[in-house]
Amino acid sequence: MVQTANLPLSDVQTLPQGAEEELAGPARDSHIVGPTTARERISTLDILRGIAIMGILTANIAPFAGQGLMGAALSLPRHSMGDWHAHLNLIVYFLEYTFISGKMRGLLSMLLGAGVVLMTSRIEKRGGKKEAAWIFLRRNLWMIVIGLLHSYFVWEGDFIFLYGMTSIILLFACRGLRAKTLMITGVLITLIAGTYCYLSYAHSWDTVLLAGRVEMAEAQISAGKPLTEAEKRDQQAWQKELIPLSYDKQKIDADVRKGQEGYSARLKQKPAAFFKQEMIGLKTILGDSGGMMLIGMALFKIGFLTGKLRNATYAWTAVLGFLVSVPVSLFGLFKAKGAGFAHGAIISWVHLPFKFTNIGATLAILSCLLLLIKNGLFQKLFRRCAAVGQTALTNYLLSNILCQFLFAWGPTKLYGRVEYFQMYYCVLAVWFINLAMSPIWLRYFAFGPVEWVLRSLTYWRRQPLRAVA
Repeated sequence: MVQTANLPLSDVQTLPQGAEEELAGPARDSHIVGPTTARERISTLDILRGIAIMGILTANIAPFAGQGLMGAALSLPRHSMGDWHAHLNLIVYFLEYTFISGKMRGLLSMLLGAGVVLMTSRIEKRGGKKEAAWIFLRRNLWMIVIGLLHSYFVWEGDFIFLYGMTSIILLFACRGLRAKTLMITGVLITLIAGTYCYLSYAHSWDTVLLAGRVEMAEAQISAGKPLTEAEKRDQQAWQKELIPLSYDKQKIDADVRKGQEGYSARLKQKPAAFFKQEMIGLKTILGDSGGMMLIGMALFKIGFLTGKLRNATYAWTAVLGFLVSVPVSLFGLFKAKGAGFAHGAIISWVHLPFKFTNIGATLAILSCLLLLIKNGLFQKLFRRCAAVGQTALTNYLLSNILCQFLFAWGPTKLYGRVEYFQMYYCVLAVWFINLAMSPIWLRYFAFGPVEWVLRSLTYWRRQPLRAVA
């Protein structure tokens, strides 16, 4: 059996997976603390991080392309629900929602939580807790700066700023908790706070409350009690929520024109409105992803994320995870489709159980990947994924710039002009660039260009960029 930790990444051998000397790093003076070197990396985490970064593009491509449920259901350019393109769009949407949407962000959140434990424990062993706290704070403050610049000048769907803020607010204080405590807290935050934040961000919480009031009114009718005027108004409002999705040509055309305005339109956004939206996003991400980060911390501490557990553990986790997520997700999607994708049906059957299914599916996907890695399958591909993971921040920013240029900024102006399934051709093209260029870059350089800038700013001294032979 081949362990992925022994796979050569950029022609540099790594230490055994999860070994204590690997976590601590090579011996050096306690007052000298620097960024992680090639010999210190846990290659399993690099592989997973690379897959998560590429997977996030699969979930993010819809807003880049001006698509979404509207495009999937109505086959946006054709405005028809009957042709084969519309059916293919729905199949692709069902698969994306069941196995990708929220799952790749969940996986990346877990890895970020694990990274906090790994980074701080390594620095504490060299420079003490005070040194670890200052380096951690500086790193995440610069992450916040990079995220704000990216969100303002490139794409409003940025998560770098939000993850940097979450790390400072939540993760550093929780890093020393026991794995069991982290796991229970993470699950509760995801299911309770995460569901509330997800529904609030989607402007769906009021609809959920309305559905609850209507349910209580229906119970009163069954008991033979008269309804109040407020309850009658709620029933009328709920009937409007059950109107099937319809095509509004003027609205869609206006959205497409706005999405194709080009880069100059992006620079016209007002800073006050921008920062207000970022703060709303921060409130959402604390509940939406904060819990998954704590789960990642717990999984790292018990050796789950580094592949140290038995194959049977990962196999059972995958089976149970898919059993609790896939049937619920598909049932909800078919119920929403049967209701013509009415707003109320989408919220009740798709949005409401989303965080519950997200935990199970993310753990199942993670387990399947770890089984493949532990058993030495797809080694060549995983080496390239590890290279993407080592340059994750660079690849994330590059992918977003490429997509913005293709769909909005460049001459092609494909925003709102492609079928739902066709936008994934762009995903494959960007993946090819990620997987092809990252290993080549790491042959000559120790870090990705953005990672190099971040590390130099974090440790407040210029880091060597060229790879050591």
